[in-house]
Formats: sequence, C-alpha cells, structure tokens
Amino acid sequence: MLYFSKGGNIIKYFKTFDSLFIVAITLLFIYDYFPTVPFASAIPMGVVIFLILGSLLFNFVLKKYNETDLKTEVIWKIIIILYVLFLLWLFPLLGGQSVSGISFSDGGLYIIILISLFDIYSKWKKLKVNHSEA
Repeated sequence: MLYFSKGGNIIKYFKTFDSLFIVAITLLFIYDYFPTVPFASAIPMGVVIFLILGSLLFNFVLKKYNETDLKTEVIWKIIIILYVLFLLWLFPLLGGQSVSGISFSDGGLYIIILISLFDIYSKWKKLKVNHSEA
C-alpha cells in the first residue's frame, strides 16, 4: 500500500470514475501496443472511448457540486502522469510496439508532459499560498 508522508493512504484519492478512467486508459494503451491480442477484440473500442469520455464528463459535471480540494487534484494529476509513463515503459518491455507512435522518442510526449508539469506546479504554488494564508 502506498502512503504519503503525512500518513495519508493513496487509495483515498481514487474514486469510482477515476478508477474507470485508469482502466480505460490502460485498455487504450493495450489496444495501441498489442492490437493482435485476443482479448483486445473482446471489448469494442467504442466502449473504451465511451468509458473515457463518460468518466471525464461525469467528473467535470460533478466537480461543480463535489468540492475537491486542490491537494487531491495535484496528487491525482501526478499519479496519472506517472501511470502513463509507467505504461510507456512497461509495454515495450513486454514486446509491444505502439501503432500510433506514442513512445519516449516522440517529441510531442515531452511537450504534453511539460504542459502538465507546469499546470501541476502552478496549482501547487496556489496550494502553498492558500495554506500559508490559513
């Protein structure tokens, strides 16, 4: 079980739709890296895309009503980035090759990661300012 320095359990940051999003992202990577795997054809691509879009839309709609604190949002974004990087590292080791060209040699990946890290950093700074004011 993963823990943070202040005794928090990482599992408490996952909600049902976040878990569906992680499963859908994983399935998309499996489809991309292993298109000939038999179970990849068992779940239609439309279902995977619906899971991703549905969970994102549901999270955006509920975000207005469900107050998520900034710390949880920053932690969630870090977890997603690390998870995607882990999949990008793992699947080529398992013998997969990206059909769409998503890999560590893709320059666009680094641009997306830098944009995400900038967003995380700005939210973290905002969190520190709010924390010091309280």
